[in-house]
Amino acid sequence: MTEWNYIETEYFVRSCEEYGISQDIKDFIEEWAKSVRRQITPSNKRPFISPNNIFEIWDARIPNPDANKGKSGGYRLVYYIHLSERNLFVDLMVDRKDLDYKGSNGKKQKKWDGHLADLKKELLQKYDNC
Repeated sequence: MTEWNYIETEYFVRSCEEYGISQDIKDFIEEWAKSVRRQITPSNKRPFISPNNIFEIWDARIPNPDANKGKSGGYRLVYYIHLSERNLFVDLMVDRKDLDYKGSNGKKQKKWDGHLADLKKELLQKYDNC
């Protein structure tokens, strides 16, 4: 079976810099993403599949080993997969406490939602010519 290509987008690199993500965590994310890819697990979901089944957008819960809180207190990650090219792009990471849920400040929820919508439009134009 052919190996998947792991690609970090500019958004992901900036997210890592903003949160001070160590190389160990980045390596963990790479190994995790390559192992999970398209598998639906309790830690990830697929909010969008392109109409022509060319790409999929996923979001996932990633633990923060530095905080020792597991997935519930870790990070949220957006990644997308180009199926025929076997490319896996990690795209955006946000600390869970910065998204809306009970007891959080949700200061980046609008950015998260807007990024998902913009990514969907961008990928549809790029791959599906819609």
